[in-house]
Amino acid sequence: MRMRFALAVAALTLVPAAGFAQNNTAGAAKNIMFGSTSQDFIGAAPNDQNWFRFQVKAGRSYCVEVDNGETDVSVRDPFVSVFRSNGTTLIGSNEDIGDEPDASLLSRVCYISGFTEDNLANVIDSPITIGTPGNFRIRVVDTTVFSPWFFSGSGFEAFILIKNTTDTPRSATVTLYNTAGTVTGTPQTGTVPVNGSFNLQVSATPPTGFGLASASGGVQIAHTGPPGALIANVTSLSFGSGVSFDTPASPRQDFR
Repeated sequence: MRMRFALAVAALTLVPAAGFAQNNTAGAAKNIMFGSTSQDFIGAAPNDQNWFRFQVKAGRSYCVEVDNGETDVSVRDPFVSVFRSNGTTLIGSNEDIGDEPDASLLSRVCYISGFTEDNLANVIDSPITIGTPGNFRIRVVDTTVFSPWFFSGSGFEAFILIKNTTDTPRSATVTLYNTAGTVTGTPQTGTVPVNGSFNLQVSATPPTGFGLASASGGVQIAHTGPPGALIANVTSLSFGSGVSFDTPASPRQDFR
């Protein structure tokens, strides 16, 4: 019995790719869940490319990140591309992350989705080292941040304060929702400078605000940066009474 068990283990270790799905076409893409990490194998054909499928919502922001396999000691140099549901319309691609937080030879694509649909991620090895066998990991993160409350009117003003924590300018789209969960006002988009701020006042006229003299609800902020690139706080205050309250914005998932 011990001999049979040892032979079975040995057989598995000799063919590491056998345990991975043949997701080498868009039609055979592997489904992955936000926040989870999926490990796969890349090498010579037919394992020279890998496809992954995930669902996105219009107006929210996402990052696709690729790194080495958890136990792989060799160096991966992945190239990742993200497509719309048809598998041909390119949303973005990257080889070797060049912005903060950086990671040598690894890849990341971050974007704001314009549609509610499936998106596809394609991972290949760098053209320089293509065909080198090895494991890699991929994860998709919802980077949208949310604040639960703002109040504007009856002597109160509401301010949305956004800070860029990185060394690259980021685009941010701010959407207000009323207490029933319906979009109120027109979403505002702006650029958050390197280490800088993008601030909006709910009652101010666009583009510095939403033109809403009286409104309350929650705030959604989508952006083109990686997880943690933008931090935000919403402050509602009355200059006359001196009363104010803050509602920090938070991501909808843990990035650890």
